[in-house]
Amino acid sequence: MSEFKNKLLQEIAEMCWNPAHREFNAEQFAEFIVRECSRTLRESKYQISETDYYDGFNEALEYSANRIEELFGIE
Repeated sequence: MSEFKNKLLQEIAEMCWNPAHREFNAEQFAEFIVRECSRTLRESKYQISETDYYDGFNEALEYSANRIEELFGIE
């Protein structure tokens, strides 16, 4: 299996590697990446919404996360 420079990508790749069959599950790898992107967007939300700006920003992050998951068929 290839080595990634990014530690998180390396960890995800290792979870998708089946050493018994010497197979890499690319679909599972892609799903992990999409889920990580969505999670990162959702965790970037402002915890305290003091103005409409913060509310709009949070809505945009949630919309983006949902759209990415929808685009790649992740539920």
